[in-house]
Amino acid sequence: MIRRSHAVAVRLAVSAVATSFVIVACTTAPAFNRHPQTACTQYVHATKEFKAGVNWCARYVEVRGDAMEVRVTWELVKLHGSLDAVFQITDEYNPRMYLTDEFGHRYDHTRVSGAAMGSRYQVGSTRSGSFFFPLPRAGARTFQFHDDENGVRLPLRL
Repeated sequence: MIRRSHAVAVRLAVSAVATSFVIVACTTAPAFNRHPQTACTQYVHATKEFKAGVNWCARYVEVRGDAMEVRVTWELVKLHGSLDAVFQITDEYNPRMYLTDEFGHRYDHTRVSGAAMGSRYQVGSTRSGSFFFPLPRAGARTFQFHDDENGVRLPLRL
């Protein structure tokens, strides 16, 4: 009789753990409204010292309660010149990196993170960073991410 009640107690304990796990899983905060992106473009950045071939790609757009984050990557694919590495300066105050929506509204970034703050690259290295923009205007679903310094754009969609 003692063995049987012990088995019942173990089953109840397992049921309680499973139930509490389900409750925890149901009450966790939902993920932000993340939209995966696949847009990529290539450009060449040239100075007197070097010529760099770069792949620039959008990874996702995440709409939060206070901002719209655009996550991008930069990959250095070619480097011509005497340098073995180059440094990307910060885009923190760069007015030439911005979004436009399908209605022609411009969105300037309010902050940046990761490689958008500046990063060192060697051929084959990839870095990621984020640009944070104001929330999209009502009805805006498609965007162009402009990099006017390098003459390229990435199409984005929510």
